[in-house]
Amino acid sequence: MTEPPLIRFVVCVGDVCDREGRGSVLHERLSEALDFDFGKGIAAGEIACVRRSCLRHCSRGIPMVRIEPSGDVHADPDIEQMLDLVVEALAG
Repeated sequence: MTEPPLIRFVVCVGDVCDREGRGSVLHERLSEALDFDFGKGIAAGEIACVRRSCLRHCSRGIPMVRIEPSGDVHADPDIEQMLDLVVEALAG
């Protein structure tokens, strides 16, 4: 069995969060930033960024991201803040 990633970002692209494509854009921007800053970690399976059709945290059209394994949920998060979480996870 493979080890789960040290940190995984689950971006909601359900009907509410992806209204006007905002969830999809967030997923794309976060994926690109992670690949740029942590490409080796992604390749090694330490970091992942995935899409889900609904996280059950609807917030009136604001894209949501759940961080695993902590379970923390962020509404329309700042990309730099998400990258800082990766640094913390890799250091811990």
